[in-house]
Amino acid sequence: MTPEERESSFQTKMMTVYEEKVKQKMERVNEVRELKKIGCSNDEISRRTGLNRSTIRRYLDENFNPVHASYGKKKNGKLTPYIKEIDECLEKGVMGSDIEKKIRGMGYDGSSSTMRQYITDWKRGRKLYYDRSREDGRKTETIERKNIFKLL
Repeated sequence: MTPEERESSFQTKMMTVYEEKVKQKMERVNEVRELKKIGCSNDEISRRTGLNRSTIRRYLDENFNPVHASYGKKKNGKLTPYIKEIDECLEKGVMGSDIEKKIRGMGYDGSSSTMRQYITDWKRGRKLYYDRSREDGRKTETIERKNIFKLL
């Protein structure tokens, strides 16, 4: 399974779980609304369902939406504004510690480990791309270090 397939599978599973949670919440909302229709007070609904009275008020609101407002939106990290600069430095072969000094001078106040992780991921992606695109067209096979002695 390729990384893209794994990611799409993971997203599908996440979406399925989220949709199930939304469905359960709507069932709860409909239960509260039905109890209100038959004439129960908010206190009575609270006793029967075990929900807080403020939650019941929200559920009874006609504009209530069970989907979380920030669902599906990705938050930018502290490193995001500096990624272009980091990529340019990595293309030139600048060391990670020098890149960090430069980025900190530009105003980056995040952790060093975040930057190191980004640089590591960038290098891995670059290595995979390079391994796949050999100039001479020869196929290569990568052997893990722990398996070298087994082959000998």
